[in-house]
Amino acid sequence: MDKYPHELSGGMARRVLLCCALMDNPRVIIADEPTPGLDLELAQRALADLREFADDGGGVLLITHDIELALRVADRVAVFNEGTVVEETAVANFASPSTLAHPFSRALWHALPEHDFCLPEEQDPC
Repeated sequence: MDKYPHELSGGMARRVLLCCALMDNPRVIIADEPTPGLDLELAQRALADLREFADDGGGVLLITHDIELALRVADRVAVFNEGTVVEETAVANFASPSTLAHPFSRALWHALPEHDFCLPEEQDPC
């Protein structure tokens, strides 16, 4: 509270911004990359706050490259490739590549760490 903005780390600044976004009773929050600079625990807490806001009737548009964290809190996911939405689907469809419609979405699924970063084009099937 007694620091100037330039004295905050990136993670501290993101937490302040999230608090500011939530304190004025907004109806919609657009969170563009809210977790970089936060350790995993803080990132999960920040997204839990956004999830709670959504559960209470607010709207959240979460823009992130961290698909793993997004899948923990989102209801739906829009997958972009080269600036175009290639698929918009329920989070539940990320349970298996066979439930994803677009080849890019399936490749994204295969590239997740829990799937050993395995791409379908590699010599051994995933």
